[in-house]
Amino acid sequence: PGSGGYGKEHAGDISEGKRTLITIELLDRLSKKDAEKLRKIFLKSRENVSNDDIEWYISNANVSGAIDAVVNYCKKQADLAMEALKNLPNHPAKILLEEIVDYLTIDRKAWPSLKKDSTNLQETEKMWVDNFQRIYLEN
Repeated sequence: PGSGGYGKEHAGDISEGKRTLITIELLDRLSKKDAEKLRKIFLKSRENVSNDDIEWYISNANVSGAIDAVVNYCKKQADLAMEALKNLPNHPAKILLEEIVDYLTIDRKAWPSLKKDSTNLQETEKMWVDNFQRIYLEN
């Protein structure tokens, strides 16, 4: 775990060259010259990606609006999922799916404060496990 705040290394996806939604959106927003620079960063081996490369990526992702666009897209997808779940009959599985959508849309920057309240986090995790067991193991 690094300083990413939720068990991931800070900027690990960048140094590993992972093609995330942010990267795809960023490539669409960059000039040809900057898009080529980004491609070169992603082709570097992990140990050759510099802090300057990472800071350049993060800065451009923020300034270009790529991060905001991806956040809005993900929120829209979560809203669509919740809307689709309304069509399902009431059932513990439906509740579990709604909880999963909520879990996946938590602002992960808030996770450190959630971790401080470990009782609440542990209760939530226990509830998910209990629901899963009740739905899938007891039926």
